[in-house]
Amino acid sequence: MIRFFSLIVLTTLFLLAFYILNRSDVEDVKVATLEVKEKVTLIDNHEKETSIEPILKANINVLDDYVNKCVGDIENESIEASTEVQDTELLRGTLQNKFLDAFSTPLEDGNNRIKALIQYGHSFPEDELIKTEIAIVCSKKPKLKECSQELFNDIALDSSSDGEIWSYIANFHAGNNDDKNTLKALNRALESNYYGNSFGESISRVVFELGGENSGSLHASLTEALKLEAINTPSYDGVIKFCEENIDDVYISSICFRFGQDLVSRGKNHSLFFIGMGLMRMMVDIGPFETSQIRIPEQYQTYLKMNSDYKFHQASRVMMFNDDLLLSWIHNLEKSGELKASIIIVNEVIKLAETRNFKYCKEQIN
Repeated sequence: MIRFFSLIVLTTLFLLAFYILNRSDVEDVKVATLEVKEKVTLIDNHEKETSIEPILKANINVLDDYVNKCVGDIENESIEASTEVQDTELLRGTLQNKFLDAFSTPLEDGNNRIKALIQYGHSFPEDELIKTEIAIVCSKKPKLKECSQELFNDIALDSSSDGEIWSYIANFHAGNNDDKNTLKALNRALESNYYGNSFGESISRVVFELGGENSGSLHASLTEALKLEAINTPSYDGVIKFCEENIDDVYISSICFRFGQDLVSRGKNHSLFFIGMGLMRMMVDIGPFETSQIRIPEQYQTYLKMNSDYKFHQASRVMMFNDDLLLSWIHNLEKSGELKASIIIVNEVIKLAETRNFKYCKEQIN
């Protein structure tokens, strides 16, 4: 049985590992990405509403003691009792829900996934998430015949103000060796008004669509959503190759470095953060850039720290027992992205630990 809290904690590591394993020709990025947190300069990301002080000051022993009392020996029993998760492959074609049918088609099965997404998009043209998912498929599978300028025009991708979408379009053009349009798309990403949050939005959407299809627990639906997201990780191989091959071009290399920084600073999920860091480290290692030019938002340093001392891991163990905490995490994941959602849930559990509030535990403790 898959542990729910392990899925949440390990999804981030999986995304990074997946990216690295698919870039065996850039060996330096593998090591540099893991070492980067010790080699960066911190900057404020101007998002003050999420306080990080409680996490930095919290006593890990107090948190551990609280979580062990809250979860204790009932953890395995409760997981087995509350998790009736359908296998991802069994979802395909079994639900009367076109959205779930499209989303449950693995990204590796590019031909069927793009067809399912296009079909759904024609029925619901106002669904912005579908546009992003189409861009992701074309980014991962740029040779698909369905992925064309005609399709992009049909769903209005070229008029998007979303930097996340333009980052995927850049990888699509790079995968087709179209340097001109790759550079154009990278510039559009840098000039974009915002970065979308397809990771958080898709997880939230799958959770609640599944909730409407069956009477399973919120816990089970979230586990399934995390599984689907893990097997549908986007790719930036084309952009990385494009930047590597044009390292001697001053203008292109500067755009590539700025793009990596943009992914780190404005991306809404951890995979974009790690990919951006890896890209910048590659540009430092083989190009004219310096480590001191890399900037990382202060809150990401906090996230890395709270993962290294298992605070998020411990908070997730408590979160799995109560729908209120789960809903809070899902809401913040969709609204503010993976980083903020992680920090907020750790803050919430730290407050429970410090006040000895056991209301979210499997069993009430006096």
